[in-house]
Amino acid sequence: MSAPEDLLHLPLIHFEAINPSWMGWKEWFHHAGVPCGELEGIRIDNYLIALQAAQDGHGVVLGWMHTIDPLVKNRTLVPLSQSLPSPTEYNYVSWSVEKDLASTAVIFRD
Repeated sequence: MSAPEDLLHLPLIHFEAINPSWMGWKEWFHHAGVPCGELEGIRIDNYLIALQAAQDGHGVVLGWMHTIDPLVKNRTLVPLSQSLPSPTEYNYVSWSVEKDLASTAVIFRD
């Protein structure tokens, strides 16, 4: 693993999220205590494509543990630094309007 400041010297893959509360590289460096100015790198607006770009060797991408854990376990991706907790909470639930929810799911949703 590298120190967070070492990542400043690597090609960064920026996921341009629609949701502005999602952590990007600037926020990640800030929470890691690493000052940074403008960050260069590839900008991608699809998270799966950003992950694929990292797997293809185009740079370093931020990942959510629940999403990248299988890729780390099969060594498709390699963690380069420590994990940081998300600065925001994700408190929402979604479901398909095309399917009836189980009674326990209705209780959870409500």
